[in-house]
Amino acid sequence: MPVSLLALLLMAGTPVPAEASPGKPALLQPVVEAAARCSAAPQLVVAVTGFTPPKGGHATLVVSLRTADGRRHELGQVGIFPEQAFTAKLADAQRFGFALPKGALAGNPRVMVEIRSDGGTGARATIAEARIGPAPQERC
Repeated sequence: MPVSLLALLLMAGTPVPAEASPGKPALLQPVVEAAARCSAAPQLVVAVTGFTPPKGGHATLVVSLRTADGRRHELGQVGIFPEQAFTAKLADAQRFGFALPKGALAGNPRVMVEIRSDGGTGARATIAEARIGPAPQERC
């Protein structure tokens, strides 16, 4: 039985990119670094490798955690700057960091990235990775 490329990527622990557009959020399973489990202040870093701004408007990326019981906890909102189309490799991605609330790692949370637009159409964002690790100054 042939194994799909997606299955191979999942088995290898490689994050699978997800695309967000208005009304269709990207939902990702974050990579959780071992040090995040002993961290007093874990943080989420979201890597954006592609963006298309809306025609005739502006876009905001809204990043949330979705818990196993379906609850949503908004972590923050960010804008792509400059607000122009781009594609990049993961090494050159635009990255955004968010502090996580206490207990966020319990229950295997998923990361949701939505695009909110002020009326323009056609906005898209490719989220290549969501990674949870310790705060930059913290060592476990």
